Amino acid sequence: MTGHEGRLVNIGVSPNGKLLVSASNYGRIQVCNAENGDPIWAVETDTNLKSTSISPNGQFVVSLSHHRDGVRIWNANDGHPFGTFPYYATSISCSPDSNELAGIYQKGLVQVWGISRRTAKPTQKWRIGAQPTGLFFSPSGRQLASTTDVNVHIIHRDGHNIATFTGHTRPVTSLAFSPDGLTLASGSLDGTIRVWDVSSIGTSGVSSEKAEQEEWAFVHWSPRGQVVMASNFGSRVWTWNTADGTSRIEDRLRSFPVAISDCGRYLASQNNGTITTRRIASNVPQSGIFSLPAPDTHCYEFFPDSTRFAVSSGREIYTWDASVVHPEVTSLLGHSANVDDLGFVPNCSRLLSRAGGEIFAWDVDTLQLVSRSGNVIPHYRKIEVNEDNWVVIMLPNGGGQRRLFRLPSSSAYQLYKASGIYSSKSWLSMRLLLECRNGNALIVDFSALP
Repeated sequence: MTGHEGRLVNIGVSPNGKLLVSASNYGRIQVCNAENGDPIWAVETDTNLKSTSISPNGQFVVSLSHHRDGVRIWNANDGHPFGTFPYYATSISCSPDSNELAGIYQKGLVQVWGISRRTAKPTQKWRIGAQPTGLFFSPSGRQLASTTDVNVHIIHRDGHNIATFTGHTRPVTSLAFSPDGLTLASGSLDGTIRVWDVSSIGTSGVSSEKAEQEEWAFVHWSPRGQVVMASNFGSRVWTWNTADGTSRIEDRLRSFPVAISDCGRYLASQNNGTITTRRIASNVPQSGIFSLPAPDTHCYEFFPDSTRFAVSSGREIYTWDASVVHPEVTSLLGHSANVDDLGFVPNCSRLLSRAGGEIFAWDVDTLQLVSRSGNVIPHYRKIEVNEDNWVVIMLPNGGGQRRLFRLPSSSAYQLYKASGIYSSKSWLSMRLLLECRNGNALIVDFSALP
């Protein structure tokens, strides 16, 4: 990949693994085909760029520069300018549904802007005492996490409340919400990992803490949020089971850690198109290693409460038991496009895979295909499934729009459209609870649908 002058400030890959975005300090933004490096589009911004990123739905490129109007939105497919947000920002973060953009501004100001509505004024804003250095949305988008040197802050967007967590003695370098968004892990240069209860407004205490003399740069959760995985700036990975307090260390990791099992004993890492699983055991270096070439990897998951691991590579899904020294690898076949999302139904009986507009459901015990949705969903950001196999789809840039279908099915129902829906969840099996930003809750009954 060529075309840049000056120093590259960052490189990013789209969620589906198809686009590669890069930026230089001379102001050039370039998007290429991630598979062969062929250029798709490029723009010269005439500004000193700080960073670029791709929205979670893969439709926007967000650039940040040192200019006053430094936050700009571009169409990820053709580079057409979509919008500019005023004021100089030091850091930005895109919401999980790609509808909003949060930015950190001078004097501790945090503001949220609407992307799809292209709002001229921020929809929400808060002021934190010190200057924040990082900003992250929770999985539901209802909270924002930020750091100011040694402190951690949680902004509860429903009530405009800010909770400040204290305890770290050196700068906080990493934050990660648990999958359910109820707890937050923070890693610090003081050598500690702390887990905070952020489920209620006003929470200000640490629920658990673990000290290990390392400077932690990355934290990640297991599928059910039972185990925290942390890595340093080198080759060391440390896992901590927050329920029973046990911890394990891997000292000789030569690839980037990407996933951890719920038991905390098995780790998956990626390097140069190869996925590796291994058992973490400080007294048995490099034990139980298995590697598989997966050059076109888009997503990977450990099965909840299991040592089985799944990874997508192109149109196939490979799965194996990481606890077996020489595991049997099973290929899940049938998708006609690259698999770009993996997930599980609430009772963990089904593995869901998405490719293009189709969703396949696989039995986690037999690994057989049990149902498929049909080509009804061209794009979506988030999927939620209830115990009766009703699937709720959060559409990107839909202003709270949802679609509903039942596996197996060949059609989708327009469920609801209203601005400012934070999240949805199954309630009483055949009803859906939609939680709105204005504090109201809407209950939609879909029991009459076929």
